[in-house]
Amino acid sequence: MKKKKEQTSFLQRAIEGLSQEGFDEAVSIFQKYYLKNEIVNVNGTNDGGCDIKIYQNTREIKKCVQVTVRKDWENKLKKELENANNLITKYNYSDKYDFFCSSVISESKIEECKQYALNDYSIDLTIYEAHRLSQLPCVELKNHLYTLHDDIILKPNQLNLGKATKSLYDFLTVGKGSTDIKNDILNSFIVSILYEKGLMSITSLKTELESRLQKNIPDIIHVINLLKTAHRVESDSSNKEMIKLSESEYENAKNIFAYASLMEDEFNKGFQEIILKYNLSNGSEVLEKLKLLYQSYYKNDIDEEFNTSHHKTDDDIYKSFNTYLSSVIQDTNLKDSFVCEIKKLCENNTYLNRISASESFLSLYKSDRLEQYIGQKQKNLFVDTPVLVYLLCAIFQVDDSVDWRDSLYRSVKSLNNLKNQNSEILHFNVMFDYVGEVAGELKKAFQIAQLENAPCFSNLGNTKNTFYNYYRQLKDNELSDFYDQINNFEDFLDNLGIEETDLCNDNLLIGRLCQIIEDIEVNIAYCPLLDDFNSAKIAYEKQLYGKQKSDAAITHDVRQILFLLNTEDYENNVFITWDMSLSKLRDNLKDNNNQYKYFPIYNPAKLSNKIALELFNIDSSAITNDIYIYADKSFGLSSKVKSLLDIISPIFGNKEAKDSKMVKALGTIRKQQLDSIEYNEMESNKSNLPIESVFIKILDIIAVKEQEKQNSDVMKKFIAFMIDPKNEKYILEEIKKWSDAISKKANYNHDVFFENISKVEIKK
Repeated sequence: MKKKKEQTSFLQRAIEGLSQEGFDEAVSIFQKYYLKNEIVNVNGTNDGGCDIKIYQNTREIKKCVQVTVRKDWENKLKKELENANNLITKYNYSDKYDFFCSSVISESKIEECKQYALNDYSIDLTIYEAHRLSQLPCVELKNHLYTLHDDIILKPNQLNLGKATKSLYDFLTVGKGSTDIKNDILNSFIVSILYEKGLMSITSLKTELESRLQKNIPDIIHVINLLKTAHRVESDSSNKEMIKLSESEYENAKNIFAYASLMEDEFNKGFQEIILKYNLSNGSEVLEKLKLLYQSYYKNDIDEEFNTSHHKTDDDIYKSFNTYLSSVIQDTNLKDSFVCEIKKLCENNTYLNRISASESFLSLYKSDRLEQYIGQKQKNLFVDTPVLVYLLCAIFQVDDSVDWRDSLYRSVKSLNNLKNQNSEILHFNVMFDYVGEVAGELKKAFQIAQLENAPCFSNLGNTKNTFYNYYRQLKDNELSDFYDQINNFEDFLDNLGIEETDLCNDNLLIGRLCQIIEDIEVNIAYCPLLDDFNSAKIAYEKQLYGKQKSDAAITHDVRQILFLLNTEDYENNVFITWDMSLSKLRDNLKDNNNQYKYFPIYNPAKLSNKIALELFNIDSSAITNDIYIYADKSFGLSSKVKSLLDIISPIFGNKEAKDSKMVKALGTIRKQQLDSIEYNEMESNKSNLPIESVFIKILDIIAVKEQEKQNSDVMKKFIAFMIDPKNEKYILEEIKKWSDAISKKANYNHDVFFENISKVEIKK
């Protein structure tokens, strides 16, 4: 199944990239050769609701057909169903309706649309979308799509070592799961050579392999026989000494090379657009530096297995690239904006990750270090709060073809799949303190969800809360098997195994979460407070100076690192986190005998790729852009902007306050401020809107006041003050004044505002 999916990936991607004119032509070919219809295209603004006239034996068949490349295809479909109904009732058109769409549509959404057409219009709807069109056996359509990409499709005598290496990762992901990765790397190059050369003798093939790999290969007869058994290679019928690819393997190789080349082409086009946007004259040099960044990152990943004391750190690797960019783009805001756009490009296109991983695999193969690298050692995998949140989301069973495309989620889900497949040697653990943090994230998600039906909700901005974002994906995109039951966040909680009443009691909620976590086979560790905790915490606070992290989070992280360093089998511990500041904390700590200890710290994507290679169970969907995830966490590329929704949800996200006029008014103010700022200016500045800055300053002042008084009354009074309806007019006036002052970079006296807050009486 996996192999077939890979074979159709190029065709699907090619269909998705067609223009309206190109898709019209593709549909015409499909109609003629697969549906056996003669057609005339009449697509246009006055087509009356039918893009194609169908003829059979010169006789017109009155059947409605629509062809679209629009991304908002669902709105288009519903509108055209009305037109089709008109043609059916007035002009005796057939009640069968064909809808061709170049987007990928999930099976659940197709069924929903078919029911809608049947229930509302008594129309029998058939949808041909990109995924289905790529799978149906229409040879003429397939050949046409290849013809459109002649410039990037690899034909015989065009292959070389570079092209074969670029596709190595893709070949390994569709392998048979053999534990002999050396043979599978060899297999990939054998297939590459036979695809290029055609019929060859085994002797000639061996010579070519050694030339390309620059390595002596004792014997390939065994590998050839395995390929024959798998029906990937076959002997020539007229000369048994000669071998060639089987027909199915030739098609498979053609698709892999085509898909890899299409990804490269799309990446280069996207990269060039960014270079032009920022008016950079040395785009080719920037691209080379970017490739070096990826190559260094993957090379470092492998090298640290053999030299943990001298390998480059992630910090060193990214800083060298960051330093180079600073010499090219002097404006810091523009540079950050440029990096964010490159990051987005790399998230949507895994070209650089794949070729870098391939080169690393090949480097291992050539260096005879593969046996050292591959070792099925037992690993104790410890996760932090953000990883555990994604892990809990991953327990929802989702159709892989329409799974959540969030790169962090995919990397954690891949890691979880690897753990489930290798449960004897991989064990998930989480520190109990982190369970409390997860409970806090779940409560925040509930508070956000209380605001989602407010008419101004879309004006409040986005949220970084993973639980809520995953819930919205399930609800909005039909990604869950439980979709019929998930109409609100309470339904999501119920499917997770938590009742709304659990959220009211911290101990009850944490206890329930502990049960759920243990049910998904994650062990809960209880870390004692060690003697050197205080000194380690002070050192970490100095290291973090200027970066936002709560005292509780600092405490938990320090306890976790000390615990992992002080277990007897610390060398088998692996900490999984996106917070790379913890690597520095680990590196600065020594045991009671003043000896340095080491355990690896990885983000989920990096660890997933390493384990996949060690166990040779490579998952192509796990490739994620972890390089820029590191940059995000270390340099704050995306954390500079905070959403009003995240800031105010703890204040107004309860059933008593969710319908507050204040929420609507704040959303209106934010929308007005957003509308007054040019998009490019907002992107380049990466700063908060004035209204969001007001709330950030308020919360900062409250934090200082609470620290001075060592109690939480200030925050409690602030929340009570904000949700009291009689204060709405005064608060809005003050926020507008403060917001205007921030816009004008002027000072604002907030003393009276906080004096009024201090007068609030809290019920004990």
